[in-house]
Amino acid sequence: MKEFKPFFINSNLCYDECDIATFDKYMRSIQYNIGNSYITYSLIKELCGGFKKVPHIQNIYYYDFSKVDTDIDFINSECTHCFFIIQDFIRINEFPLPYERLIYMFSKINIPIIVAGIGANAFGGLDSKLHKKLKPIVVKFLQYLSERCVQIGVRGFYTEEVLNNLGIHNVTAMGCPSFYEMGPERKVIKKPLDLTTPGIDILLSSTVTNKYLLNSFQICQDFQETDIIKTVAFNNFDIPLTPEQCEKFFARKYRIFSNIDDWRKFVSQFSFTIGNRVHGSIISLNAGIPAVCRNGDARAAEMCKLLNIPVRLDVNYEADVFKIYDEVDVDAMNDSYPALYENYVEFLHKNGLSIYSSNGKEVYDTQPSLKLYSNVKDDDIWQNLIRLRMSNSALQKKLIEQDRKLKNIEKIDIVKNKLEHLENTLINTPKISVLEKLFSVKEENQHKVITILGIKCKFRR
Repeated sequence: MKEFKPFFINSNLCYDECDIATFDKYMRSIQYNIGNSYITYSLIKELCGGFKKVPHIQNIYYYDFSKVDTDIDFINSECTHCFFIIQDFIRINEFPLPYERLIYMFSKINIPIIVAGIGANAFGGLDSKLHKKLKPIVVKFLQYLSERCVQIGVRGFYTEEVLNNLGIHNVTAMGCPSFYEMGPERKVIKKPLDLTTPGIDILLSSTVTNKYLLNSFQICQDFQETDIIKTVAFNNFDIPLTPEQCEKFFARKYRIFSNIDDWRKFVSQFSFTIGNRVHGSIISLNAGIPAVCRNGDARAAEMCKLLNIPVRLDVNYEADVFKIYDEVDVDAMNDSYPALYENYVEFLHKNGLSIYSSNGKEVYDTQPSLKLYSNVKDDDIWQNLIRLRMSNSALQKKLIEQDRKLKNIEKIDIVKNKLEHLENTLINTPKISVLEKLFSVKEENQHKVITILGIKCKFRR
């Protein structure tokens, strides 16, 4: 049997220190969300037994297509399977992929192409007419993927329905490869919460404002937490953090990850995870920790429904998170997992793939880890100076916003003045009769006669 040698297009994985050297490099590496990395990481682990730095195109949005023919030659000669990793691009206002270039690339690749975990998204709920609203190029691309793939893996039954409505039927609703990272024996265990300090045993997968969670640790997963990521991981102390964020920063309550193993190990210390991030919930479940997702968009809703991940949209400031934890049914999650796992394995088999069986002799690679709080000091004077810098940045930001608002008001006033001037001009302009516009005479006597009759007309000399 030929050795499995994958190639990943759009892996969104951090491989080396250079991938996390700066904020911009880090965010480009993960396509602005570490959850994207988790998809590829899990596929590699499931199919290779552990993480390996397999050949890849890290981010298709920044790919230099002048290299495409060289990469195609490598893929065809050195690899056995080509994986295309993409998330919820099936939406009305998607982040446009280089569709035509990708179609050209895929048309030249002569090994199997695997797509696992794509999703549709409608932020206003499950839109039954979404397939009619997609751009023609998106539809063309999806139909081409269907032609090239034996079976397309999608995030849930909603995406399956959207593709079926486009005439695409070689589809398996399987959720996300990351959900199956820990293999067939995964169990979620419900432990008693530590109530000595409220919220200390509960991890946030995103910003959650709740009176019981003010002391909780928080994972900053994507671009929506840019200011915090820049401060914690890249020592930018001129960021306009809010006073609450500032105190959480000094208490070292934020965590940012480039290494998936580090992320899972950190999560495993807690008893409960709550937040907006679906992959934040999934990695918690894979660490054996119950999780609740509070994201209500279509992408999250369909995947949580399929995978039996609890969704609670009522987690506001006053919500009793301890009661919510008590209501989590881990037995239902554990009971549904084996069938979901078998469905995923069957999807892999249809694509000529198998879960890796370890021989105990493998050597695996390690992802680079971000260094957090590396320049932070416990000195009170230093921290107060940083607070002042952050307050000054926040003030500057407010001033800029205020200035922008004032300029907009000034523009509105200018337009109003112009409209008033135009209106006054129209009111004060003598009315010209229709006849004056239509008729003119050359003879002076004719002009006098018509004028005496009270008719205005032009006299052309």
